[in-house]
Amino acid sequence: MPLPTSFKSFALGFAIYTLVGTGAYGVTPFTSATITRIENHVSLGSHAGGNEHPASLHDVIEADTYLYTEDKSRAELEFPDHSIVRIGQNTVFSFDAASRTLSLEKGAMLFYVPPGSGGGHIKTPSLTAAITGTLGKVSLNTIAILSGSLMTPWGIIHAGEAVTVISGDVRIYKFDQSQAMAGRLVAWGGPLPEVPEAGGKTTAMYGLPDTHIWDILGISQVNQRYHSPFIKPTGPPTAPKPPAAPGTTPYP
Repeated sequence: MPLPTSFKSFALGFAIYTLVGTGAYGVTPFTSATITRIENHVSLGSHAGGNEHPASLHDVIEADTYLYTEDKSRAELEFPDHSIVRIGQNTVFSFDAASRTLSLEKGAMLFYVPPGSGGGHIKTPSLTAAITGTLGKVSLNTIAILSGSLMTPWGIIHAGEAVTVISGDVRIYKFDQSQAMAGRLVAWGGPLPEVPEAGGKTTAMYGLPDTHIWDILGISQVNQRYHSPFIKPTGPPTAPKPPAAPGTTPYP
């Protein structure tokens, strides 16, 4: 049965959005990144196996390499198009060149992809999404957008919103934007574009854990700190059922 027009439009839109991040328009692939800041114990390794060794400031990381941070350890990477990734403690991070995919395999990260750079993708064990010019926080089950937007199979996630997976269910919700800049990675290494300087009343916010991904339990219980309770996406529309033949029982 042919798919409904609304579903075709959704699928086409996501495909176009995805192509923007795959080099379809001649954008620079993520072939390498340079370590621009490092703290404590950070290692480099190859997905092909073996050869894990300590990372150093100014090391250039190739696309087939992963970065691993231990407890109380962090790293910042900058790509040739000035995209920036800050990796929290106890994190495993890698990236794919052609699709411009930033992959969080474990832990937490903060990312900034400049507007007009060609976009890309964010991938975690439970979520995959397309981005254009975007600033966001990522944990294994959550992507929170501070600036720009995120395209997912469940719709667009705007600034001030997050998408998360809990017990297999995908939820989209608005978070308290007064907490958007909380977390050590926001100020660690200096302010990112679109992020204010640390200081004043916000100093305590920057001292919170790396990305300060908001308390999922609190959100699920409709904590008053948040603008709204969970909104469970309905997903793409399904094809309508055909009408029942005359004299027969309608479809349930």
